[in-house]
Amino acid sequence: MGPAPSIVLAEAIMGDIDKKIATFTRDFTRWVDDIRIFFPSKEKAQFVLHELTRYLYGSHRLVLSDQKTRIITVEEFKEKYNKSEEKIEKEAILRGFDEYVCSKKVELSSHYLPFLEVDEGPSSIEDLKNDEKFKVVTAAYEELLQKILSERYLDIGLTRHLLRQASNYRYRNLVPIILNNFEKLLPVIREVIIYLNRVISEKQVQSYKNIFEFILSQKYIELPYINIWIFHFLQNKHFNKINLSINYDSIKRIREKALIAKRKGDTTWVKEYKDSLDVLGPWDKRAVLYTASILSRDEMTHWINLASARGDILDKAIASYLISGSVHHQLDK
Repeated sequence: MGPAPSIVLAEAIMGDIDKKIATFTRDFTRWVDDIRIFFPSKEKAQFVLHELTRYLYGSHRLVLSDQKTRIITVEEFKEKYNKSEEKIEKEAILRGFDEYVCSKKVELSSHYLPFLEVDEGPSSIEDLKNDEKFKVVTAAYEELLQKILSERYLDIGLTRHLLRQASNYRYRNLVPIILNNFEKLLPVIREVIIYLNRVISEKQVQSYKNIFEFILSQKYIELPYINIWIFHFLQNKHFNKINLSINYDSIKRIREKALIAKRKGDTTWVKEYKDSLDVLGPWDKRAVLYTASILSRDEMTHWINLASARGDILDKAIASYLISGSVHHQLDK
């Protein structure tokens, strides 16, 4: 759509995307901007979806459609999507999605909106006492999340909105639902981790240790974007209360390794990087420098002074902050 020059540019971009997909597999088709890619396993499909999403945004500032992007079996594809002509099929998909979104919006507006946005305008819930109001609101969030998860495909937009609201108001009752449906919620991993980091308690971390161990054993942990967010969450101080085995080799970035080592007080890991700091990228280097705070004061001060002398202004700022903090700590003693 659009003037002729923009069409030519769009086709050039789509041609580049075709080449990127071809580096993973030749088993794909494209009609304008509708792309179907076939894989022998779900894990391979998840990996390529992750890498393609990153490439689209990094190279062309494009994003995939939340409504149309999904992983399905070949059998389901043949049954639902490969019987009609392209135009009929496309219209059916869009029509079904519009009906779904419409019903969700009506449901949200009529049943939940008065509860979800209790701070905006008068409503009947304002007549309740604070503890009663809290029970009604949290029950509304819980019921809506259960309804979202009961659908075959995740409504990404609605789920993001719900998790952001729950994060803002710090409602803890969604934690067990989220942890028990963690894989289905991977498309909104950012909102999931932000929510969990804000609300999870020490008691909940202890109660769900088995689920955390299960999550760390899954193949999706190898996806870089998923990996970053999960190990960002595991930096939470509450995980010091449980003996959760974390293999540093499974963590993709030095930055997350360093911050988890800091949380655990793992001085052995930090010392391994004392002589190889200069080969790290800038943000990985700063994370390792920051983690030096778990070393003894004399060892830390000597090391970070040497490192900051060769570093940039941010490295020097981190070193100054740590030395200053150590001095205050000594004075407090």
